[in-house]
Amino acid sequence: MSKEYVRCLSIAGLDPSGGAGLLADVKTFAALGCQGMAVATCLTVQNTLGVCDSTAVDAALVERQLEALFDDTPPHAVKIGMTGTAATVGAIARVLDRHKPPFVVLDPVVASSGGFALAADGVARALVETLMPRCTMVAVNRDELSLAAGEPPAADHAAAQAAAMRLAARTGSCILLKSGHFDETKDDVLLTPRGVAAVAPGRPVATRNTHGTGCTLTSAIAAWAALGLGMADAVREAKRYVQQALNSGRDVAAGRGRGGMNHLFAPRPAVVR
Repeated sequence: MSKEYVRCLSIAGLDPSGGAGLLADVKTFAALGCQGMAVATCLTVQNTLGVCDSTAVDAALVERQLEALFDDTPPHAVKIGMTGTAATVGAIARVLDRHKPPFVVLDPVVASSGGFALAADGVARALVETLMPRCTMVAVNRDELSLAAGEPPAADHAAAQAAAMRLAARTGSCILLKSGHFDETKDDVLLTPRGVAAVAPGRPVATRNTHGTGCTLTSAIAAWAALGLGMADAVREAKRYVQQALNSGRDVAAGRGRGGMNHLFAPRPAVVR
């Protein structure tokens, strides 16, 4: 009987600094024992000080790359990050419809933490109407939740949970509410239209090397799902991995701005099944 690696695919933008995007995703996959694959949707000009430019990859080329991978080495889980254009959102949706991977998590990146726009006009609507209904899980912070739900930013974590439940009912996807923009908690909460499905405990880490935490969280969720964990356990283990990676890299000089975490603090051997 032949064996195969557990495979994860990242569809995201390229951050040359390696702290976020494709490179962070592939490092996370490797650290957790999965074989990483990647298709770039956008090329960015950035370092630890921020993003200053971005160029989208042609949507037809993105679709052809995805088709080549699904035809030969179909992933056991998919993480989608920065998409860049509505045309690329449509291309990704067509591939998901044709191949129906078992687990898809979306991190709907539309702007950098410094406010640089990373998505063209129409992308937010395309994400909500076209891509989110095809995803197993969508991970959002307060601002992304507001944009996706078409509502003002939530005043507190309780209001955000209610908005996330409404978004889950609208899209059919589970919604992971990330805690980064809330003062009252550092716990991430997984929600369905019926309420809280899981809580992933967190705690503050005193470090400026926080670049790419959202990218890393969702790629770790994809990896743990590919390795066979249920959704709630995948979220909890991913959160734990991010906390450990932040702690491991907290005292490391990683540029003059916000560096990335130490993704490879304790890499696992490749998993073959």
